[in-house]
Amino acid sequence: MTELRSILDEAAREELITAEAGERLVPFLAARGVVVDAHAAGSLEPAWSDTETPRFVRGFHDVLITIGILIVLPGLWGLASLYAVLPAILVLAEILVKRQRLALPAVVLTLAVFFWDLPDDAVDLSLQCRSVADRRWHR
Repeated sequence: MTELRSILDEAAREELITAEAGERLVPFLAARGVVVDAHAAGSLEPAWSDTETPRFVRGFHDVLITIGILIVLPGLWGLASLYAVLPAILVLAEILVKRQRLALPAVVLTLAVFFWDLPDDAVDLSLQCRSVADRRWHR
């Protein structure tokens, strides 16, 4: 209770509360079981941090959303035209990356934009190189 009184006295000295209010708050807080933790009161570290710790996968929620993206985008690509996929990618990026700050879906959507923008000649060239390599390997 002396720690609580000293904290309220310090608040009164800094003119955050009046001295009378501090005197009335001590029994009020003590009656409700408010205690001062000596370790927390003496620490110089802030109780909060203003930095955001980035993590690639924050939970299985990210993985399930990514699996959903991997299923929906090729399905949309097959059902609609190629040009219907880009607005879907942009809307998903707005929701999942900018608002919810999900890293794994951000990587998948970035790869989707890359493959959407990839010319058909490059895809055909990679398939031709793979078939040539397969024929040489199986000789």
